[in-house]
Amino acid sequence: MRRLMLTLFCVYLLSTVAFAQTSGSPGGLVVFETFGSGLAADATQAGVLAGAMTTQTVLFATSSARLSRNLGVAIVNPGSTTNAITITLKNDDGTTASTATVNIDPYKQVAKFVNELFPDAVGLAFVGSINVQSGSPFAVLGFPFAGANFSTLGAGNTGTLTAVPTRIQPAGSGPAGSIGGVNAILLPQFVMGGGWATQVALVNMSVTAATGRIDVFDTNGQPKAVKFNGDTKSTFTYSIPAGGTFIVGPRDENGQTPL
Repeated sequence: MRRLMLTLFCVYLLSTVAFAQTSGSPGGLVVFETFGSGLAADATQAGVLAGAMTTQTVLFATSSARLSRNLGVAIVNPGSTTNAITITLKNDDGTTASTATVNIDPYKQVAKFVNELFPDAVGLAFVGSINVQSGSPFAVLGFPFAGANFSTLGAGNTGTLTAVPTRIQPAGSGPAGSIGGVNAILLPQFVMGGGWATQVALVNMSVTAATGRIDVFDTNGQPKAVKFNGDTKSTFTYSIPAGGTFIVGPRDENGQTPL
């Protein structure tokens, strides 16, 4: 079976507009695509809206060795302390099949298939759900796979919604400054290369121009340079007119996105 992702990242999107989140922060959509043989006809694409930070969430989970079905789960800890996250696997009748604890260090990300988290409980086939819970906020995104095909799965919030924790970026690791806060969006998953591509689209839903920055990090929470819109760097800035859209992603030699 194909691995969840070849290279894993998380992305911060920070609006610097001095407005409340509902009027000054852009809405975020992330689109993932695999290219197969490199032809557009062989591509598989899925998009998902940026989720919120929470302390508890639920995802539908299915796994089948015969059908090559599995659920990949990406979890990000944007906080400054280690986050002990409890993941509970539940059968379709609501009974608990198994429980696991995943410790995620500050600013890091973990991505695993459900049969890697619960190899004994899942077995050859499973249908149910997973409950992800912690005393500290986190962000999560699901990836249901069926062989080489995949989709994205937003998690259902059952906990307390919080803002993205503030993080100070020191000089030398990219542009210095503060990221996170009430006007920030956190995307738990991002991938480029090995037949994968990711595009991030921001829509300014306010009546005033929005400016901000997009920061890309690797699984260890370190700034990661990627090639977006023809430039290779870990921080990208944007300015979006009222009601406007801004897109960052891979570009071909003609400046067009393959997504």
